[in-house]
Amino acid sequence: MEKLLIDLIRGLEVNAYKRIPEGPTPPFARVSLLGGPAANSAQPAPGYLNKATFQVDVWAETDPEAAEVADEIRVAVLSAPREQPVEGSVFSFTTAEYPVFLPDADWPVNGRPGPRYSMTVRVSAHPAP
Repeated sequence: MEKLLIDLIRGLEVNAYKRIPEGPTPPFARVSLLGGPAANSAQPAPGYLNKATFQVDVWAETDPEAAEVADEIRVAVLSAPREQPVEGSVFSFTTAEYPVFLPDADWPVNGRPGPRYSMTVRVSAHPAP
């Protein structure tokens, strides 16, 4: 599932990673798997349906650029079930919170915590027919 989401983001011409490499060129995004549905859920999903929750972080040189890229990703995620942009899988359902400003001291810009926006994304997908 991480690869599907990373491929979707890369389709927007934004560098996206599971693990950020040394010296990435901004803007870039990191996709972190937070988990999926609980095994003891009252209504478990069918075995062919994959559900996952991700944190998507976006870094850029400026606050407006980071905000814009994060919002582009959010719109693409929410459009995915209608557009099916990832080959080999069908997005059944998606949700994406509004991106939240979360400055990052580990990626400073001009000596200040760098612009980062973060959002939670939930994706349900199944194999393409």
